[in-house]
Amino acid sequence: MPGQHIWHIKTRKPGEMEFKTVETQHRSVEPQQGEVIEVAVGVRAKLIRAKIVHIHRSLIGSTRSFEIHAEQIEDRGKRPGHREADDDDF
Repeated sequence: MPGQHIWHIKTRKPGEMEFKTVETQHRSVEPQQGEVIEVAVGVRAKLIRAKIVHIHRSLIGSTRSFEIHAEQIEDRGKRPGHREADDDDF
């Protein structure tokens, strides 16, 4: 995919030590530290919001690949029926 970057996203809940792989995305923009992103977790692909806390960049041919570590954000303005991802979702 010309012009596309590969984002390998790992997330964790606040206070947890380990990041868990949740999703790979193809995007045309580079990630930015501190950026808030939405990722799908679990078999039901529930969307969560997470803040990027670390980025490792690498180049594969003409495509950039990013390993992104993001910490889940607790959303105070939850929509009806919304819940935070738990360990069963990973």
